[in-house]
Amino acid sequence: MSGYAVLEKLRGMGVHVPVLILSARTLSEDRVRGFELGADQYMNKPFELSELLARVRGLLNRFSSIRGTAPERPTTDEVFAFDGALVDFARHEVTVRGDARTLTSLEMKLVRFFSEHQGLVLTRNQLLDNVWGIDSNSTTRTVDNFIARLRQHFEVDPAKPVHFLSVRGVGYRFIAEPAASSAESTDIET
Repeated sequence: MSGYAVLEKLRGMGVHVPVLILSARTLSEDRVRGFELGADQYMNKPFELSELLARVRGLLNRFSSIRGTAPERPTTDEVFAFDGALVDFARHEVTVRGDARTLTSLEMKLVRFFSEHQGLVLTRNQLLDNVWGIDSNSTTRTVDNFIARLRQHFEVDPAKPVHFLSVRGVGYRFIAEPAASSAESTDIET
């Protein structure tokens, strides 16, 4: 996937982070395309490290001052909170028990999908279809690996999850506020 495609996808998803394009493409049309897709800066290779650092600092300063002067109140659909975790989908920001966490776009989509389907058992194929956009009936460990990553981010003890639960032979279930006995259920494995 090209940098332009990544930028277009980010902006299409409503992700507004500062973007600086570093490219060997020197044509004016390439720079214009980058700016039209939402880039904030464009630098041609080769470049001086000091200039790159100055541009990054400038972008970060402008971005933080813009965000600081006009904070937007997120809607309840954009923010999801559970057990000391706060997930702001619009801003792609996550804090867990006061610590900022960095999640990938797919991890955020997976958390959103689970938040919209709390308590339901979701098969791997349902998750692949709805989160990854893959219509698959094949065996894959992709979902399992992502669940393990979410457990690392959100669970107090990832080895004994209480939120992102495996349902043996079926898939996964997300419980925002687990009951004391939920981890002891016979149909749930960790």
